[in-house]
Amino acid sequence: MLREDGQPRAGLARLEVLLVTAAGVTLIGLGLMSLAGCSNRSSETKPDTERDGENMLERSQRIRCSNNLRQVGFAMLFFAEIGSQGFPSDQRQEQQQAGRPSFYSQILEDCDYGSFVKQGGELNQDSPAPLFVCPGRRPAEHVPGAADYGYLASSASGGSILDDRAGVQSSAIASELSATALLSHIWLSPTKYALPEPKWASPTGHAATKGERGYEDIDDAGTGSLGSPHRGGMPCVFADGHVAILPYQHPQFALLWNYTDGKTRRINVPGAKEPEQPRRAPDPRMTNPGGTFRSISTSRN
Repeated sequence: MLREDGQPRAGLARLEVLLVTAAGVTLIGLGLMSLAGCSNRSSETKPDTERDGENMLERSQRIRCSNNLRQVGFAMLFFAEIGSQGFPSDQRQEQQQAGRPSFYSQILEDCDYGSFVKQGGELNQDSPAPLFVCPGRRPAEHVPGAADYGYLASSASGGSILDDRAGVQSSAIASELSATALLSHIWLSPTKYALPEPKWASPTGHAATKGERGYEDIDDAGTGSLGSPHRGGMPCVFADGHVAILPYQHPQFALLWNYTDGKTRRINVPGAKEPEQPRRAPDPRMTNPGGTFRSISTSRN
């Protein structure tokens, strides 16, 4: 702007000030709107992030649980093969007389838990055993002496290897190893996670009643049944050492434990799937009469 004498006027004209002010206000408004949008998007995605974190935790716990069962399963196979002792069992009379009344106590050395046996053969029953506890429920050190895994009890039509009185020889089921279930989870209410039970040293508390399904721990109808804290299904180890995720309900659930009834044998497990982590190769020292153990034969999703 020029003064009347033709010289430039110092400072800004009123119109210029108004234009600069308006531009500043507009920019500030746009900045605030942008920040608000970021904040809203952050609040909207937070639940998804939390859910993703929960899913990752659940997956990690299921993988660790599957690994526990796999290692215990191979320990059982090793126990059965070495010296032709047959599979461990909660009902084996000679083992009970020897101070090893539970199938867990019979495989301590094969699980590298030989330190649980005191001098003289007495068991340290309060020793925490991470392999025997489901990581989806509680840390083993918080419940010393506890065990989470179990089996379906035998019935007149057949049942579990793990409550046979004589000890089932692996040769007796050599052709059906991959169809015979060994171990999964005993249902436990979340209100009892802090209690050190069932006990791995005791021959009781590891068997569930015969049924046509399993239950998630949060389902109170699971009392006395197989069940686990895992969503959608529970890891289970079979007699050939492989682990599969069993759905809580499918038509052949109970038949998987029937090793005595060849007429009702079922190889296919509807809805079962392998856990996220590949299974370990069988120990070359443990072979059945036909050679190496059979590969997994469960159906996959």
